[in-house]
Amino acid sequence: MTDTYTFDSTTLQNVAPLNPIVIGSGDSFEITIQCTTDDYGDITAIQAKAGVSNKNVMIGGKTHIQTFGTKGTLVLGPLTVTNCVIMDGVKVEEIPGNGGLWWKYSMTFAQDTS
Repeated sequence: MTDTYTFDSTTLQNVAPLNPIVIGSGDSFEITIQCTTDDYGDITAIQAKAGVSNKNVMIGGKTHIQTFGTKGTLVLGPLTVTNCVIMDGVKVEEIPGNGGLWWKYSMTFAQDTS
């Protein structure tokens, strides 16, 4: 059985290998995930979750995340991280596919601990 990866109940399609998963110290978390799909609707669904976000590092070193998008739960197989946001939007590029057009999309998730 293959693990399912979701953000706020939206499935992340054809996820590239996630090793290593980067988890910061304490309660912070940040990871970049890359996916491929032949259905642009998959990308539209995850872009709708991204909204607009801004990340600032405070003087004390704590990261503060401001987002207008969904703050949701990121599920990476057995790992579940709550209060995640998509940082800096969703990056999309066309890639050649077998018999059709495919897209590669990537996004960076961070946990909002504010």
